Amino acid sequence: MSQLVINIPGEARVDAIERVFYEQFNSFDGQIKEVILDFRSVWFIEPSTSTTYIIAMLYMCKEKGYSFKIIPPGNNGVKIILYTWRFFEVLEEVTSCKISEFAPTLENDFKKGKSINVRLSSAINRNLKYYTDVDSLDIQGYFKKKYLGQDGICFLTLNEKFFPLLSLNFDSPESKQQEFLNEKIRWRNAELINRILSNNLTNLEIKDEIADNVICETISNAIIHSTACKFFTGSYFQFTEPNANKDTTYHFTINFWDSGKSIIETLKLPLINKKSIISVKTKNDFLSKHNEIEFFIKYEDKKYIEESFKSSFSELDPDDDERILLAAFFPGVSCSPYREPDIFNQIPAGIGLSYLTNTVVKNLKGEIAIRTKKYFLNIRQLTGYDKDQYIAQRKTTDTKKPKRKEIFSDKTTYYSAKFQIFNNQMPEFIGNMITIRIPLKYR
Repeated sequence: MSQLVINIPGEARVDAIERVFYEQFNSFDGQIKEVILDFRSVWFIEPSTSTTYIIAMLYMCKEKGYSFKIIPPGNNGVKIILYTWRFFEVLEEVTSCKISEFAPTLENDFKKGKSINVRLSSAINRNLKYYTDVDSLDIQGYFKKKYLGQDGICFLTLNEKFFPLLSLNFDSPESKQQEFLNEKIRWRNAELINRILSNNLTNLEIKDEIADNVICETISNAIIHSTACKFFTGSYFQFTEPNANKDTTYHFTINFWDSGKSIIETLKLPLINKKSIISVKTKNDFLSKHNEIEFFIKYEDKKYIEESFKSSFSELDPDDDERILLAAFFPGVSCSPYREPDIFNQIPAGIGLSYLTNTVVKNLKGEIAIRTKKYFLNIRQLTGYDKDQYIAQRKTTDTKKPKRKEIFSDKTTYYSAKFQIFNNQMPEFIGNMITIRIPLKYR
């Protein structure tokens, strides 16, 4: 049997994990029959983003006909994180494979209930290597006085299972409808999360923005467009270090993955069939209240390319996957531009991902990352440094470089769009993984 062994890196952040997958697939010579994920070197893992990516990749392995096995971590803190975030349960639900098949050495842990009876605060601190004694008065006092904070987050994670990975039932239109409503209610009623976010974001009242413009728009996009039969979500409220600098930025992360058609393929089909993907009325209604949108594109560590991509575009090449993916975030763009509002999306077609970008990137100063097909895309605000970098590299026959105000308008919202492309033997990513990162400052 031809086995592909992937050693998950010690600091298991999603970019490092993806790099290892890419390198191992491209260096493997032969026909893959089985993929083995070795966690033994892991001492840190991102609870939500890394676990989401790994589950998505193992789903891809199964769909490609590869069996898979997991060698569990030796670090107990990492093991507890995987248990607490329901990594193994959701992996079972998404792949329809039993833990007794892919990680038989862990089966007894579940039977004995070890995955439930853990102290998350202890696990997090061990994992980040500043753990001393979670039962000491100093540590307990730290958690209790950490304003709205760590104890509430622990409660939501362990007792309410709010942050850990959650697989939604996408078996039928009726179940999708019910799950959509359940998630909307779950986030709208998450008073503690809304209070924590509101108190850690400067001059912004959260209200229902997370529930309506982030959760609902992302899930409804998966339901309406992607033909997904599998979907799961998870989140992670980053814990502070006891001696953290007050100006340190932390992040609240929310992840979504669906097994359906890529966003690119969804928009590509009407383009191939010479059909419109733009609702002019929806686009104009949005732009009457918001700025024009313009993406500045770069590839990995390269410079920004000179030609930007504006929401005022008139034509789109069906073979230009990168711009098709970006177009999905423009107002009025949809594979069904004249779709009537329904229970999943009570706003006009082609507006959901624009609201998502407007809320997360423009208002909350966060980032959106998309993994689909062979692409990884990161969307964030275009900073002053980015603008100066673009001007410095801009091709011009003039001896004097233009000033910012000569290129950038106050009536346009500018975003940076950074692409990474995975080619060669790396199988295409199945479905769509969306990661939302919202910066916080603990006060």
